[in-house]
This record gives sequence, structure tokens and C-alpha cells, in this order.
Amino acid sequence: MKLGQLWKLTIAALSSALLTTILVPAAAAAPKTIYLAYQGPLSGDSEIFGQDQLAVANYIVADFNKKYRGKFKVRLIALDDEGNEQKAAEISKSVALDSRIIGVIGPAFSNTAATSIINYADGKLAMISPSAIREPIFPPEQVVPITALDFFHRTAATGATQARDLFELATRGVATPKAIVLHHEDSYSQTLANQLKLIVPPDALAFEQTPYTATSWASTIRRILDEKFNTVIYTGYHPQAARFLKQLTDSGYSGVKALSDGSFSPGLLLAAPKDALEGVRIVGLTAPLNLTQKSLYESIFGKGIDARGIYAGETIEATRVFLDCIAKNSLTRRKMNRCIDAYQGKSLTGEPIKFEKSGNLVPRKLPSFIVKNGVFQIFTK
Repeated sequence: MKLGQLWKLTIAALSSALLTTILVPAAAAAPKTIYLAYQGPLSGDSEIFGQDQLAVANYIVADFNKKYRGKFKVRLIALDDEGNEQKAAEISKSVALDSRIIGVIGPAFSNTAATSIINYADGKLAMISPSAIREPIFPPEQVVPITALDFFHRTAATGATQARDLFELATRGVATPKAIVLHHEDSYSQTLANQLKLIVPPDALAFEQTPYTATSWASTIRRILDEKFNTVIYTGYHPQAARFLKQLTDSGYSGVKALSDGSFSPGLLLAAPKDALEGVRIVGLTAPLNLTQKSLYESIFGKGIDARGIYAGETIEATRVFLDCIAKNSLTRRKMNRCIDAYQGKSLTGEPIKFEKSGNLVPRKLPSFIVKNGVFQIFTK
């Protein structure tokens, strides 16, 4: 073989080897593994919250991994805090020290979130709670560092937003509303009533506190009829609401009946007669997937399952924020938090997802529902 031919063969072999070196690693490259965590009650009395939220988060993560196969592989670590503050403190401290994890979906509850925030902030680890609604998130007696909220976010709406939208829903289409708010002495009901007082002119609303254990609403109903209120707003839970609505309907009252999120439960439909529920308006802090995203609901929970998916929509939104940031290569804790702070997206119902400096969502309209023929429907008027 001549020297020139040998040289050409050598060059060709080297070129082939170089091309193989360039192409093979690219084709065989392993996807980047990223770790997120879900924290919530996966056992105990409140496990339905955690189990439903985890199922949703796992579904959305699996969908993301299919879409980005070969580039990213997100692993979701499940953390069971049982809805217990002490357990949440232990878990959040451990997770904050685990450098693999760059974001936490949760905690699910306000009390466990308030306990966990400080540890996550110390670890510069971003968290997005889908269901911690207390505002402010920290109880008055808790001493917190000035930077505690720097890594806190939530896709759950707060009670102040509910008060605004509950009043709007109750008076929508009423030419000259004359409204009364009925509340109990418990924290949820009283707080919502107080928030209504802050946002509605004092002369536009009347208020009456009734016992939490009330079984007869006779005197309250007499006042409603005598003073000719055409709009009744109730800020309690569904067991009491069912009794009240029956008695109010039996009295012949024909005005608007509006309930807060505390009564937005399938239990209401089971506990009250159909005629007492017809036309009842309810504002929801959450939009159930079986009412708003039926196909997605059935993909996650299957067909024919009732009363599942608690705060599922908000969990989808929290999970997607993290995943959208991962898709933008926010793969460290600091980059992730910056991405979330600057995030602008859309919720499942088309409302904006954007966070205020406090970590709360920029205010958006809550979903509204009405009872028709014994079932909840989206209220569109």
C-alpha cells in the first residue's frame, strides 16, 4: 500500500472515530434527574387531603417526564407529616438539608406550613402550598425571622379573597340587595364575617351570630322575613347549612341563598332536601376537577369516584409552576425560587398565576357554583 493511500485511510478512520465520539454520548446521554418533594398528611384523620394531592402531583410529574424524556427526569419524594406540626418541623428540617431537593409542593395545611417555612427558608428551598389558606400564614404568637416568607408561595386563595367574591356572588343580579350575614362563633365562620365587614360598606350588610350547635333557626328566620332581606349569606359548614336551608325554605323565603366554601361539600347535597338546595349559590376556594376538568379528573382518579380531588386543581398548578421552571433550566434552589417569584402563567380555569412578594397569588376571581337538580354546577350568570 502506498503512503498516500495509508494516510487517507488513517484520516478516514480518525474522522469516523471522532464522529462516533461526538454522536454516541449525545444519543446515550442520561436525562438530568431532578428531585421535588410533596409534603402533606398521607396518613391519619386527614389523609384524604394528602393522598389526593400526591396522586395529582405524581400524574403531572409523570406527564412532564414523558414530554421531556431524555432531557429531564423528575422524581417526587412523598413526605407524610400527618397534618402534625411537630412531625412537619422534623420533616422540613431534614428536607432543607437534603441538597438534592430543589422544591417542595406543600405543606398542605396552614399550621404545618407555618412550622415548615422557617426551615425551608433557612435552606433557601422554595415551597408552594396548594391548600394552606390562613392569612396571615403565621399565627400572631409565632416569632418569625424577617426573611421567613422569602421562599413561601401558595396557589390556594386566602379567606379575604373569598369574602370579596362571596359578596359579589350573593348580590349578582339583585337590583337592590338587602343582605344579612349569618355566622357562628368558631374561627372560620367569624373570621370570614369579619372580612366581609372590612370590604363591604357597613350600611350594606346586617350581621347576626348564631350558636354553632343551633338546631332551630326560628328567630333568625323571623328576622329575615320581618326585615325583608332579599339576600342571605351563611359562613358556616355544611351540616348546619343543611338544617338552616330546610327551615328557611319551609318559611316561604324566596330570595338569594349564598354559602361560603365551608359548605361546599357533597355532604350538603346528601343532608338537605332537594327543594331547599335548588338555586343555592356557593363560592369555592377550590374548583373541583370533576366539575371543571372532567377528563383530567377521570385520568387521575378514574370514573365514578365522588368527593375526591380535594384542592387537586391548586396542586396541579403548584406542581406545574415547579415543572415549568425546571423546563427553563432552573435546576438549583436559588434559580428555582427566582423563577417562581417571576412566574406568570394561567390556572386551569384561565385565571392568572402570579405571586405577590408575600407569596400569595395576585388576586384572581374564585370559581362560583350553583345547585341545580341536586348537583353542583358552574355558576355562569
